[in-house]
Amino acid sequence: MVQYDLAWRGLEAEGIATMAHMRSALTTGSTRDLAPTYCFLRELPPEARQLVAETTRVRMIPRHKLVARQGEPVVGLNCLLRGILRCWQTDVDGNDYTVETAWSDSVSIVALGGPDAEWPWNVTTIVPATVATMNWDCLKALRRRYPLDEVLMQYAAADYSRRHVWHGLLRSVRLRPRLRMVLRRISDEMGTATDQGIRIRFPLTHS
Repeated sequence: MVQYDLAWRGLEAEGIATMAHMRSALTTGSTRDLAPTYCFLRELPPEARQLVAETTRVRMIPRHKLVARQGEPVVGLNCLLRGILRCWQTDVDGNDYTVETAWSDSVSIVALGGPDAEWPWNVTTIVPATVATMNWDCLKALRRRYPLDEVLMQYAAADYSRRHVWHGLLRSVRLRPRLRMVLRRISDEMGTATDQGIRIRFPLTHS
């Protein structure tokens, strides 16, 4: 319980700092300022961030919109800066099922397959999302200078571990504090700052 609590406190503080920086960048319209919010870049030298900032394309995608279609070519490395994405496929009977749910700070390592890589599933937004895409030229340059693939794999493994910590923490507390924790995470990742506080729009409808 203590380990879970300490881990969550660290993740919470890190997430709040990241979201505050990203919201500031979105407010000022400076997409270059979003580059340092790529969490996996913290393992690379500072000059790598400048290269990413100069070549990254940032998209703000509305709710329930298609981000990528299964079979389409992957145009670069994608990082979810804000929002929630649903990765899904369709079975032989025409029914779709969820493969993965991507939260803020998720990174798609599909790009490690190179320029010939294709999306293995469809991706749609559950709530409005901000997606940053690092193009192939930037990826090639980073790979020549830094151990990018190793950093990405380590980050993906750490992200998987964080999910286990989060789920374990939720299971270890009673319903009332569990609800507060969930609401806090939703407000940090999807809330909109207003004069009255943080406003949350709940994605309660089903498609």
